[in-house]
Amino acid sequence: MATNLVLRRGGDRVGLVVFADHPYFAAPLTLDMPALARTIDHATFGISGNATAIADGLGLTLRRLSRSEAKSRVIVLLSDGADNASTVVPAEAGALAARLGVRIYAIALGPHDLATHPDDPDAVDAEAPGRIARASGGALFRVR
Repeated sequence: MATNLVLRRGGDRVGLVVFADHPYFAAPLTLDMPALARTIDHATFGISGNATAIADGLGLTLRRLSRSEAKSRVIVLLSDGADNASTVVPAEAGALAARLGVRIYAIALGPHDLATHPDDPDAVDAEAPGRIARASGGALFRVR
């Protein structure tokens, strides 16, 4: 899914931040979509831990985007759950994005919603990334 999204972004500069226990840049902003798609395809789950530090990942991304002079600055947040490891409060990351003029579009990935399947270990807390996205002026999309 992420690879297909990237390959359709011709003319945009796109980068990749991976986050778990800690965020890191897996790929800087680039126009080379095939190279970025290969980076996504070869990303390994768990390489930076098993937690979910969404707000820290957004903070790292916002720091980079704050220096950009692009007319439109967007973050696509792919997540399977709630932030459980950030040093930054998630709602503050969304508010900071709004102040910087960066919209966040969150895509919640997983088979079930935590609200309707609270005992399912694979259930997604889609509202958590949704709150961040809406605070920035963006939106939440749900993928099962």
